Amino acid sequence: MIERELERYGAARRRLAEALRINPHFSPLHVPAARAALEALGEPPVDELPETAGE
Repeated sequence: MIERELERYGAARRRLAEALRINPHFSPLHVPAARAALEALGEPPVDELPETAGE
């Protein structure tokens, strides 16, 4: 959630998805907020993909 507020959307997506994957019931209060935040972040835009080295 902090990374999302810092507009680090890629990192926020990864961390929220990882937390929900590791333990989808980690908190009865925070799981719905984490799922909503992940859904609101959506899919990463094409320009957010890292460039490959050597090109």
